[in-house]
Amino acid sequence: MLALLAVLILSVSFAPMLRLAGAALLADGAFATERLAKLFSRPQTGAAIWNTIRISLASTLVSLIIGAVFALIMVQTDLRGKSALVFAFVLPLMIPPQVIAMAWIQAFSPSSPVLGALGLSMEAGTRHPLYSATGIILLLGIYNAPLVYLALQASLRRIPLNLAEAARAAGRAPCACF
Repeated sequence: MLALLAVLILSVSFAPMLRLAGAALLADGAFATERLAKLFSRPQTGAAIWNTIRISLASTLVSLIIGAVFALIMVQTDLRGKSALVFAFVLPLMIPPQVIAMAWIQAFSPSSPVLGALGLSMEAGTRHPLYSATGIILLLGIYNAPLVYLALQASLRRIPLNLAEAARAAGRAPCACF
């Protein structure tokens, strides 16, 4: 039964990717070196690869910072309503990323009802702030921060609190990590 499930997952998941890779890399049964050379000689391809690497690294850094700070606050402090805060922080993981992106775009658009009521909406015709590398980095960083929190909070909970208290009593600053 497990083997049948594995075959089903492989056929549904990897077969289309293999077909797509074969269509991209092969031409008439031979390796398509001309097509690939032409593709990678274009400046747009290099720019797309560089932008992808830059945005992914920067958004990972943003996610690490937000998720780590939130994990430290939630694990090391005794806040009231902690479970509600954690639920609100992790809730975006239950919503598809496309819906989250559309919600952020609408929230910061010139026709935003929230920003319009506060008098902070952008003027019509101005460039949307999320349609930039910085906007994409921030949006991806915020969206993926709960994943960092979930990974870190499990590790932070394994640190005995009495050791942390003993370190503070011995003069260690509460936020000194190194």
